[in-house]
Amino acid sequence: MQLVININEDIAHDIIHGQGEEPRIIVRDFQATIADAIKNGTPLPEHHGDLKDVDEIVKAIEDRVEFLRKNDAIFMRLRKDIDILGCVPKIRCEVPTIISATKEGE
Repeated sequence: MQLVININEDIAHDIIHGQGEEPRIIVRDFQATIADAIKNGTPLPEHHGDLKDVDEIVKAIEDRVEFLRKNDAIFMRLRKDIDILGCVPKIRCEVPTIISATKEGE
C-alpha cells in the first residue's frame, strides 16, 4: 500500500536523517503522532499513474498553444486535428483528484 501522510516536518527530518538508533527512538517517542498520521493518511489507488501537478500540466498546454499561435502555419494545421485548449477544462474538472493541493504554509 502506498499512503500519503501529513507529519511534522521536524519529526520526519529527524527520522529520515537520524543516525543509529535515533530514528527508532523518535518513532517510539512520537508513536501516537505517527499512528494518527498513518490513520489519517490518503491511500493511493492501486495501479495509479504518475502523480503530477495539474497546474503545471495546464501551464505546459497554454505555453504550447502560445508557441503555436506565434507559428501560424503549424498552429492552423494542428488546430484542424485537435483543440488543445479544450483539454484544459477536462484536466481541471474531470480528472480525479487523488491528493488536494496544498497552500504555502500548510
